[in-house]
Amino acid sequence: PPFYVHLAVARPLPPGDGTLLLPLLAGFLLFILLRGAVGWLRTYVLLAFSGLLNAQLMFNIVRHMFQLPHEWFASRHVAALLSRISSTQPIKDLITQGFTGAIVDGAMALLTLAVVLIVAPSLGLIMLLGFAAVAVVKWWESRVSGPREHEMIEAQAKAQQELIETIRGISAVKLFRR
Repeated sequence: PPFYVHLAVARPLPPGDGTLLLPLLAGFLLFILLRGAVGWLRTYVLLAFSGLLNAQLMFNIVRHMFQLPHEWFASRHVAALLSRISSTQPIKDLITQGFTGAIVDGAMALLTLAVVLIVAPSLGLIMLLGFAAVAVVKWWESRVSGPREHEMIEAQAKAQQELIETIRGISAVKLFRR
């Protein structure tokens, strides 16, 4: 770690005081191990929760589709059905990745904030102000991007419908050419 090198090399130790390097090295090694363990735990928890939530969501969608009457399917184009199914993907992504990530990262952030507030209250206040600024920007971003996402889903449905109709038309053209 650069900070360890800075402390060990840039700040000369008094002669015969090399024993200070060993506790410093042990502290930084512990920090690196803790950082790796927290990263592994975060990844493990995110993968486990995301997998469980994704499987449950897919099960619910399929179960709901089997409960729909035949008339519902008969009155819609295949493209519209595919569009409805694929339009659930952003919701699934939000729930399985965004939501679980927010919970895990939020718990870690609260723990870090608590430690910082105990050790250095002024630095903790700066962290809280930064959090408030980021929260305002995210809120504004979600309000602006909502209508755009709706337009994107509609455009994808139309493109999918055009593609299916084109594929259906190809067979008619090929039969006509014979």
